[in-house]
Amino acid sequence: MTGQYQFSDKTFNAKQNTLSQNGYPQPLEQKVSQLLELFCRSDGRVIRKSELLEQLWPDRVVNEDSLSVAVSKLRKALGDDRHQPIYIKTISGVGYQWLPQTQCFDSESAEDANAQSEPVSQVNESPSSVKRTSAVLLFLVALVAPAWFWWPAESTPVDSQKAETVTLSESFRQQLEVAGQALESNDGAQLKQAIVTYRNVLERHPDYLPAYMGIARAKFELSHTQTSFASLQLYKDEIRALAEHVLEKDPENDEAWLMLATIRFLADWDFESADSAYLNALKYGPDEPTNYLTYSEFLITQGKFEQAREQLDRLRAINPSYYRFVNMTFVHFMQREYDLAMAEVQRLINSEVDSRGHHVMAHRVALMQGKEATAFRKLKVLMAEAGFDELRIKTVERVYHEGGLTAVFRHFLEQELPENVGHYRPPLALARYAILAGDKAAALDWLRTAVAQKQSTVLLVPVDPLYQSLFGFPGFAELLEQIPSA
Repeated sequence: MTGQYQFSDKTFNAKQNTLSQNGYPQPLEQKVSQLLELFCRSDGRVIRKSELLEQLWPDRVVNEDSLSVAVSKLRKALGDDRHQPIYIKTISGVGYQWLPQTQCFDSESAEDANAQSEPVSQVNESPSSVKRTSAVLLFLVALVAPAWFWWPAESTPVDSQKAETVTLSESFRQQLEVAGQALESNDGAQLKQAIVTYRNVLERHPDYLPAYMGIARAKFELSHTQTSFASLQLYKDEIRALAEHVLEKDPENDEAWLMLATIRFLADWDFESADSAYLNALKYGPDEPTNYLTYSEFLITQGKFEQAREQLDRLRAINPSYYRFVNMTFVHFMQREYDLAMAEVQRLINSEVDSRGHHVMAHRVALMQGKEATAFRKLKVLMAEAGFDELRIKTVERVYHEGGLTAVFRHFLEQELPENVGHYRPPLALARYAILAGDKAAALDWLRTAVAQKQSTVLLVPVDPLYQSLFGFPGFAELLEQIPSA
């Protein structure tokens, strides 16, 4: 085979194992490239899983977990959403179907196809546009999404020989697929049912490591779904034990190292041991973007902005498609580079699929720039996405027209607003509203509550420019001493 293929706005070179969009090539792993070529040559027919396994692993006996890993990686490379696919459709219990019309070129015409697909100009073009970004900063999760958004988009099994030796029944495989979908939801009942599924699998297959990680992820998601990570203290010991169990069996499992690092970071506030775990995640998962993204955020909380920038630059060098993430905007913002931050988020708004994270950062940057109209316009978008009905939005509009943003945030403070409208959840959100309303005493009181509860987003207080007005205010220096990153 090894030809060249065009579909949608992408060009796939099977010989070079590259997938290009707008002239930006990204390398593909050999198995992922082989899988993509099989799809490109399928003419849209449904391909059974057994056929794909035979084609991809002709000399090995592997189960469908290995295929799921390859499909997941390919979806990430394509920027596909398995719930609303435009490339790979899952046919439950059967296999997969390739959706886009695909044109195949032989080797002699491949160079001509490349030339035709090359853009005239690449200035200010972003490499990739996806329906839903699969990786965002940990703290941006509280702003952007109802789940741990930067975690791998599918419930992929541990990529190890240990995982491949476990043979699951068709019933278990179907149940695990549903459980994996639950991990992407914001539904507590679905997450609890996912835990039941993983435990049922472990009763029959105690060596199936992905089930341990599935429970850990579900518990972590529950801590966010229920209380915006405030209840992480309830689950931290169990999540830690699950990750450590996986590492005992598979010491090079970067997903388990990342989970362990996150617990040490967000729940324990143990920065030294968290740093060690993050470095292990990077060591064993050098091609996994979430490892770079979350480690960069960990560095930001310590004010190590240049090191965080280096991690993001390294990630972009690995794959230019990662320019689509909002993370660099966060770095600029924390460094008080507001013009650069706004330019970066505007680039994303202009060229990428609409994202709540874009509006959050645009709102925050506009606040620091003193651009009230822009900040309020973005705030209205965030209120609507948080579930405000028309009457509530009109009430806030009236408050804004009467007293500006100061009055709006005083209104939120008085209401003790529970929703996340771009400033996390209470109690930290109430501290932020108090600052923006000019009430430093109330801000300090709510900050003390947030620290006492170990609300994870408190770790950003020492570096977030919003809190700069509190420096020198009585009691604030003492509060900072309770935050390890300070």
